[in-house]
Amino acid sequence: MIRWIAEIGSNHRQDINHCFELITQAKEIGCWAAKFQLFKGNRLYHSSFTKQIEKMKNWELPEIFIPEIANFCKMLEINFICTPFDLDTVQALKPYVDYFKIGSYENQWHDLIMAVAKTGKPWMISVGMENFKLGTTIYYSFLNPFKYCSDNFLKNIRSAEKLGRNNDNSLYAILACNSNYPAKPENCSLQNVKKLKNYFRFQKIGWSDHTTEPGVIYKAIALGAEYIEFHFGDGPEAAIGHCWKYDDIARVIRDVKIGEIAEQNNDTEEDEAKKWQTDPIDGLRPLREYRKELLG
Repeated sequence: MIRWIAEIGSNHRQDINHCFELITQAKEIGCWAAKFQLFKGNRLYHSSFTKQIEKMKNWELPEIFIPEIANFCKMLEINFICTPFDLDTVQALKPYVDYFKIGSYENQWHDLIMAVAKTGKPWMISVGMENFKLGTTIYYSFLNPFKYCSDNFLKNIRSAEKLGRNNDNSLYAILACNSNYPAKPENCSLQNVKKLKNYFRFQKIGWSDHTTEPGVIYKAIALGAEYIEFHFGDGPEAAIGHCWKYDDIARVIRDVKIGEIAEQNNDTEEDEAKKWQTDPIDGLRPLREYRKELLG
């Protein structure tokens, strides 16, 4: 069963009631988790990048919202995930989150990964900006020991995985992504989902979506994604073009859930239909052994 993560990100509008509204909507459409990002603009960018810092001030989630968000998620029985962007934020989130998430832009920052691992809370990581191409370095694949892959793609994941193990908190899930906002479907490299499943057999694998294309999500699931994260809501991020609207993503989730139901091996409704098969002896319906019963 697919676990859906609604990435509310900065669409909260710095309004706690709008946070609650988006979390409620995520629960209504069948999400397993609601996800936020906790950052400060002046800790996110170098001090010389003043334009970026000023912009992100309007996108910051007020830290005082965190306990309220956690309590609201608990009340609705939906998991609360948050991405930290500095070391102090990790400690601020520790008492409240159900899962941590390391973003693709931070997956080389070992101090942050180690701080998250040391909390003891389950954690995920996104990997983007690296193409999973053939390379000169050989890595063992559990499913195919003769496959080759590039040093660059696996290096960051292997390092993160090791940091987790060294702190008795193994990496819970790896989500492939294209780190552009929005991402073009032709640049999504969804084969990375399949390849991650190949090389990381003991981790759960997913897709962090930065498109609003149903076909991208459907294909990611077909390739083995167990977790689907999508940007959700109508706040400041929505203007960029990578955020799903309620009705659109609700339809995608509904379609996938119908497929999951259809996949189940439950054909008891066909028991009656089986009686009406053509009999192999005389070529007439129903089967001879049921004719008396069916005549009543």
